[in-house]
Amino acid sequence: MADGRYDMNTKHNPFKIIISLSIFLALMIGVNGCMFFENKPTRIEENDEYVQMMHQYIQDKYNVNFDIKESILPEEGFNTGMKENILVVTDENGVSANVKAYLSTPYEYSDDYVYSLAADKIQKSLDLTDIEKHGCCKVYTVTNSSDPTDIDISADNIASLTFVAVIDHSSDDDALDILYDVYSQIQTLGYADVYFLVAFSSDLEYFSKVVLNYTVYGQTSWSDYPAEISAYMNVMDNDLSKDAFTKELHAL
Repeated sequence: MADGRYDMNTKHNPFKIIISLSIFLALMIGVNGCMFFENKPTRIEENDEYVQMMHQYIQDKYNVNFDIKESILPEEGFNTGMKENILVVTDENGVSANVKAYLSTPYEYSDDYVYSLAADKIQKSLDLTDIEKHGCCKVYTVTNSSDPTDIDISADNIASLTFVAVIDHSSDDDALDILYDVYSQIQTLGYADVYFLVAFSSDLEYFSKVVLNYTVYGQTSWSDYPAEISAYMNVMDNDLSKDAFTKELHAL
C-alpha cells in the first residue's frame, strides 16, 4: 500500500478531492418543493406533526407510499439555521430517499428521490456479487432531469455518479481485482464525472451505515470519521489501467 502522501503538484492532491466531494454532497440536496406556514418549529423532534408533514410532502409529490425509516436531528451550535432536519424514507421497492429542510426555513422541503431512482437502476445493472462478499457498496447519482416517470440513466442525463464502498480490511489481494472490475463496469456506462470511493476498515457495521446513506453521513475526508480506516481509494479519473487504479490505494 502507498503511504497516503500526496504530491501538491498533482491533480490528485487532497484539496481537489475535498472540493469535489463537497460539491457532490451539496448537489445531492435534491429537487426542491415548498410549503409555507407560520409558527415554525425549530427542530424535527419538537413536533411529530411536522414529521408527518415532511412525510406527506414526499408522498403527495410522487404519489408513492413511503415508509418512515429514520429522522435525523441536526446538532445545536454555530450557524444552526443552516443545519437540516432530515427524514429518511423508503418506497415499496426499498429505494430510499432523504427529505430535508433547513432549520431556518423548516417548511421549504427538498428531496433526492429521483436521484435515488436513477442510482438504483444503475446499481441493478452492475454485477456486484463479488464485492458484496467483502463488504457493502452503493451507487449515488445527480441527474439533469427531475422527471420521476421516466428514469433516464443515459450519459446525457447523469450529471455525476458516485460509487461508495467499504471493504473488510482483512480482505485478500483479490479485493483490488474485484474493485477494478466494478470500476471497469461503471466506465462502460460513459459518464463524464465518476467518483469511486472506497474505505478499508474492520468496522463494517459503522461504515455500512455511512455507505448506505452517504448523502447524509458522508464526510469530505476519510480521516474525519471516528471509526478506524486502514486504507482508502478516491478515484476520480476515467479509463485508468489496472496498474494506475491500484496506485490510487493509500494507507491512512
